[in-house]
Amino acid sequence: MFVPFLVVALIFAFTSLKNTTKITRPHIDYLSIIESAIGFASLVASVSLASDLGLTSPLIIGLFVWAIVVLVFYVHRQLNLKNPVLNLKIFSITQFRTGALLVMVDFEIILSTMYLLP
Repeated sequence: MFVPFLVVALIFAFTSLKNTTKITRPHIDYLSIIESAIGFASLVASVSLASDLGLTSPLIIGLFVWAIVVLVFYVHRQLNLKNPVLNLKIFSITQFRTGALLVMVDFEIILSTMYLLP
């Protein structure tokens, strides 16, 4: 039903929309991408496996420590790069840090009520 509208929109987009920005080829820091993938995947795996294996399991403790170590290297690298993948220097601004913390607390409250109330 929406396919004709989609086709018309795509034709319009390809024929009349122009690129207004300069195309750049930024440097990709592959080590940062690998560090973030390994660090966050290990953190998620340790938290999700903790319900099955327990918090005192050597695998859980090892994964969690590994995740923290890799993420510390990742944060250190991002703070020292000229063009970081994720600019963490924004957290030095007090208003941003407070706002981000309040958003996290609000999300935790919403999730906990979503799981506890039903």
